[in-house]
Parts: sequence; C-alpha cells; structure tokens
Amino acid sequence: MVRGEVQASTAEYLGVFEERSSASTTKLPSKIEFRKRSNKYLYILQS
Repeated sequence: MVRGEVQASTAEYLGVFEERSSASTTKLPSKIEFRKRSNKYLYILQS
C-alpha cells in the first residue's frame, strides 16, 4: 500500500467515525423510538 492510500483510507475512516458520533447524538433517540414502536406492533401481531 502506498502512503497516500493509507492516509486516504484513514481520513475516510475518521470521516465515518465523526458521522457516527454526531449521528448518535441526533438520530439515535428517533431510532430507539422507532424500534420500541415496531416491537409493540410485532408483539400485537404475535399474540
């Protein structure tokens, strides 16, 4: 691997990590709410 490739992949990884860390503060609650609601619907369908 060439040094430039390593730097590019590292930058890409850090970019993904930053996206995830900022997304976890903003998008995570809505994902949890959605999951709770979908679990309720699944429970109703199963019973």
